[in-house]
Amino acid sequence: SGFGSVHAVPENFPTIQSALDICVEGDTVLVAQGTYNELLTIPPVGLSLVSNYIFSNDTLDINNTVLDGLFAGTVITIDQNRPFFILKGLTIKGGIGYWDSGATGGGLNIHGCDSLVLDHLIFEGMRSSTVGAVGFIRMEDGNSQNLTMRNILIRDLNMEEPVSYASNVLKIRLSGNLYLENIEINGSGQSWPGLKILGDGKGFVKNFRAHNSYNAVGKPVSIQVYDSLYVEDFVVENNHFHFSEYSQMSFGGIG
Repeated sequence: SGFGSVHAVPENFPTIQSALDICVEGDTVLVAQGTYNELLTIPPVGLSLVSNYIFSNDTLDINNTVLDGLFAGTVITIDQNRPFFILKGLTIKGGIGYWDSGATGGGLNIHGCDSLVLDHLIFEGMRSSTVGAVGFIRMEDGNSQNLTMRNILIRDLNMEEPVSYASNVLKIRLSGNLYLENIEINGSGQSWPGLKILGDGKGFVKNFRAHNSYNAVGKPVSIQVYDSLYVEDFVVENNHFHFSEYSQMSFGGIG
């Protein structure tokens, strides 16, 4: 059926959400450099949300194309299943998750997606008192949902101690396969809880580093898959985790 349409922001659409709202299957929303103070809801079609980095390969397009939620809520929400979603070449900041009718992530709150690709992204300045400051990703609606995360930097979270043992910097539940490559979680000497991934399929983890956190609770990193797990260059170092009423164990692991 060919490629979808490209919707340029702000050249053709004043906001990212207005471009997303007219997308049909296979479309791309292309965002120029700038700061966009929006809380986005992704429509239930397969689409891509990208910066000019896909053409330039210039990291300035990542650093200077910013989605800033201004701590008003979740920056990007997917609440219905769709074939795929690709997010590439952006900085996401100022997201905050809440516990209302259910837990929500700060940067990403994703419930349902057959194929999710997060590539060349920076997450910074996130908050959440519940499940995941950077994100809460639930891909459990099908038998073979796949998650790919490549070239991800998480930094400057500046989180207070979470209110629950269930809190994580990023929490993922996946009915399918996991692919992680070139992932860095830099605690920046600040507080952040651990990362937790629970999957039903195969896992591939390469060049993963979680470091420099302070006064955190829970497990630094917990990655569990049901089928098989390949790990290469996996480093968890210089993290200062402590015991508290929320945490009975202060170790992390892969398995």
